[in-house]
Amino acid sequence: KANLKPFRFVFSSDALLKTVVYFGIIFLVIMFFNTVSVSRLKIINLLGASRQNEKFRVSRTGFAAAAFIISVACLATAYTFIIQSNFDFTDKRFLGSIILGSIGTLLFFMSLSGFALKIAQSHKKFYLKNLNMFVIRQINSKVNTNFVSMSVICIMLLITIGTLSTGIGVSNALSSNLESSAPYDISLQKDATQGGGDIVGGIQKGKNGIMNFAGDYAQNSRYDTDITYGQLIPGFMQYGDSFLNSTVPAMSVSDYNSTAALLGRQKISLGENEFTLVCNIDSIIPSFEDFCKSGGTVSFAGKKLTAYACTSESSMKLSLSNSGSSTNAGVLVVPDSLLKGLKPVYVVLNINYGHGVTDEEFTSMLSSAYPDDTEKPYDISYSKEEVRDDAATSTVFSSYVALYIGLVFLIAGAAVLALQQLSEAADNT
Repeated sequence: KANLKPFRFVFSSDALLKTVVYFGIIFLVIMFFNTVSVSRLKIINLLGASRQNEKFRVSRTGFAAAAFIISVACLATAYTFIIQSNFDFTDKRFLGSIILGSIGTLLFFMSLSGFALKIAQSHKKFYLKNLNMFVIRQINSKVNTNFVSMSVICIMLLITIGTLSTGIGVSNALSSNLESSAPYDISLQKDATQGGGDIVGGIQKGKNGIMNFAGDYAQNSRYDTDITYGQLIPGFMQYGDSFLNSTVPAMSVSDYNSTAALLGRQKISLGENEFTLVCNIDSIIPSFEDFCKSGGTVSFAGKKLTAYACTSESSMKLSLSNSGSSTNAGVLVVPDSLLKGLKPVYVVLNINYGHGVTDEEFTSMLSSAYPDDTEKPYDISYSKEEVRDDAATSTVFSSYVALYIGLVFLIAGAAVLALQQLSEAADNT
């Protein structure tokens, strides 16, 4: 897990002072405009304000009933959209659910004051019993006066709950997936579309002795195919059509076995007409398992291949390189003979350091051998320590944003309610 012990919450006196000053400016501006508004009123109107009846925002029962039905429809549609989008903020349905939810909440409280009172009045025995008539009219008056603020408070509480739960969920996900997403001491990665598909050979050619400090290492290459994810798992809609239309890369079984051996996993043996799949995203693995269990087949290099074994307990779940999160959406593992003559598009060299070699020592040797202004046999390096540092930073950031935004909206909602109660208390003195 990410080490968060060095991080501390710090109280900023400067921020407190600025907050007091800015709120003071806001109150002064509000006082100025309130003074202007009150100065336009007549004294006789102010003296008789307490005896004037409140005007209903929604006077017609039919309009109130229609607004209530529309609000329920908007809220039901909003919940349907949010479930269908799987809380993916890039999905248009997610934004639609927020808009419809806000409109539905406002219409619900706006229609409630006129609609609920008419329903209560239609039941004479209940309405005229004891103090029900007075209580119902008081509640109706409260809703009629404060339906806008009630809607705003509900939306702020929604944002509070959503932000806090999302921040906590992101923090837990980053910490829990750290070991599975970065199982190697360091990964050297290269885009091989422009050539240079052998990272180990490139380092050894430099005669810098770096590989002498590597304990165990394994290189895996990935190749383009014309097979799409939609052909394998057409019913998987969590990531949308763009994911289903993207192609599945392939790798050789020998590269798989060398990578699996680096993690202490068992090797597999494929027949000439067999394939398997590797993936490290938990939400996709069950769909791949169903595909394989149903006797799934693919056509590759002019051959029809049948699934060998695709279960998370055996060969399915495997990270092919270090990453800040689980990014292996699925790779075909095929016999080596089917990839002969093909050029790789992406190459990764995974290394576990030799005995006594630290991450700082190894990365320093890489930096010394390959300064920024020189050509390297790899494009980027990503060590386990870097992943942990990035995860710690992301965890702290997401936690801070969740707490900050969540508490701000929570306090703002409480402040609105408190101001309403204070104003009513002042009116009743």
